[in-house]
Amino acid sequence: MTRPAHPRSQVRSPQRPTRAKRAWYGTDLDFQGPLLRDIGAHDEHAGLISETLTGPSRHRGRDRVWTIHHAGLDVPGRKDPVPVRIEFHENPTYPTFELDPWDFPAVFADPGAESKHRHNNIDALCLWFPGDPVDRRWHYTNGLVALLNLTRNHLLFEQHWRATGGHGGPGRQEGTWMGDEAPHDYLTALAEAS
Repeated sequence: MTRPAHPRSQVRSPQRPTRAKRAWYGTDLDFQGPLLRDIGAHDEHAGLISETLTGPSRHRGRDRVWTIHHAGLDVPGRKDPVPVRIEFHENPTYPTFELDPWDFPAVFADPGAESKHRHNNIDALCLWFPGDPVDRRWHYTNGLVALLNLTRNHLLFEQHWRATGGHGGPGRQEGTWMGDEAPHDYLTALAEAS
């Protein structure tokens, strides 16, 4: 005589999807489509863009990084094009100030250059104030060309700021920043903005 199976034995416990099965925005076409949609229409970027996907690589951590490399962005007043690296992190180790990581990539250019507006902890360019309204900051749906244009403007502003005095010093006036500025004490500034 066979016994009927106990109802409990027929119920499987829910299983968490493994890391490999979970979707990550960096590999999602709904993210990549709007980001990359207009890059091919701009001859100035033709053949200069490459990308890599890495991770997870941090010791005891979980991070995947989609990196977009631009071999050399033309910046007015600069003799040579400036290489740019844009990193979209799954789990950023840098503060994103309550913004989603896809809307707060780390953008690197001119490593170590004197600048008034960089994220000191990682030397990434500080391109917008996280507390600004959406229409005043970059969003991935604005596309990669818009992000590269912000980067180009920022590099031009840095160059002008350094040429007009930089951080200043004894007997020197601080340089002039050509673009909009926001305070770099984000937590205080965000509290004041809200």
